[in-house]
Amino acid sequence: MEKKISVIVPIYHVEQYLEKCIESIINQTYRNLEIILIDDGSTDECPMICDKYAALDNRIRVIHKENGGISSVRNLGLKEATGEYLAYVDGDDAIDENMFMVLYENMNRYEDCNISCCFFDEVWDLEGIAPISSEVIDKQKIEYLDKIEAIKKTLYQRGTDCCVWGKLYRKEVFDKVHFPEGKIYEDLAVMCYILEQADHVVFSDYQGYHYLQRDNSIIRADFSERKMSLVDFAEENEAFLIKKYPEVYKAAISRTVRANFHLYLQIPGTKEYKHMRQRVEKMIKERRMVVLKDKDAAVGTKAAILLTYLGFSVLRGLKSLKNWGKVN
Repeated sequence: MEKKISVIVPIYHVEQYLEKCIESIINQTYRNLEIILIDDGSTDECPMICDKYAALDNRIRVIHKENGGISSVRNLGLKEATGEYLAYVDGDDAIDENMFMVLYENMNRYEDCNISCCFFDEVWDLEGIAPISSEVIDKQKIEYLDKIEAIKKTLYQRGTDCCVWGKLYRKEVFDKVHFPEGKIYEDLAVMCYILEQADHVVFSDYQGYHYLQRDNSIIRADFSERKMSLVDFAEENEAFLIKKYPEVYKAAISRTVRANFHLYLQIPGTKEYKHMRQRVEKMIKERRMVVLKDKDAAVGTKAAILLTYLGFSVLRGLKSLKNWGKVN
């Protein structure tokens, strides 16, 4: 018998994409779902769309709340979920019709697996996305890793990342997890603590999650001081992981450097942001030799580091390097 999966969907001003998102969930081949649509104070048509689908499918629960940000939605979803398994789908994304079935079956190949991950593709339109064929799914590559190797793989961003979506969790891995409210890059803040609760994690290269790229998303917005939370969380994770799991030292350093590169190329070159640029430059300088000596670190990151020896002004002049330190 299929066990219940609670699917938590944060929703805020995504009326253009929401129906495609909800339909991709209700049409899953895995049927035993609790679909929790949480409207975070949207003033567009999202509340009506949620209520419309709740009237059509009794697996859907709708919660309307005052705006509090995506972390407040995710925390509320954790409290409301009644399933043995948890998953997140953002309200402007979509999933392949077999995603939950694949994630569930991959997890249950092993007795002590707590988290099942698939990969994602980046799309600019949710229209016309073709289902992934059974032939492709049958040929998926699967890795079954213990906690330490799973943390390393995530820190190096190899076929996975810190995003909470695109994954299936046994509910208990969230027992000690709280998303930081009022912050962005909240997934980075919690992922190492989620992985720490796992015995083993299974990874698949099956691209079951369709991650919509939007010019008006929070992550793509112009730089503001709140984006410094990216380096705050990376630094906090590094300190926590190195103290508790010294064997992930180089991977943790690499992740911090990549996060800093990603942000550095967004910080304006004006005087008012000088202290932020200096902070990021210092963090990279303190760690760059570790990454250069790390055989597992990404080549692009090492290339960006070498440019810093010529001066950070050289790096800033090459905006095409932005993806070298990319985080999602």
